[in-house]
Amino acid sequence: MGVGSLLNGSVSQEHSRTQAPELGDLGIPSEPDSREPWFVFEAHDARCLAEMLQRFETAVDRVVKKARTPESAHRTG
Repeated sequence: MGVGSLLNGSVSQEHSRTQAPELGDLGIPSEPDSREPWFVFEAHDARCLAEMLQRFETAVDRVVKKARTPESAHRTG
């Protein structure tokens, strides 16, 4: 049984597309569509939630860092 939605579509599509791969790298599967809700289930205890939120924060930090980095730094080769 879901107990709530963490995201409710208030995040931009571009932000979701850039953050989804970062979340995936951290073990949190995520749809790149900001309209897709996230649910927290009763089976998730406080430790699980704290770990997920820490990973989410790390993903946000990575996206912000990339956004502040000049475009040429993202290119390879």
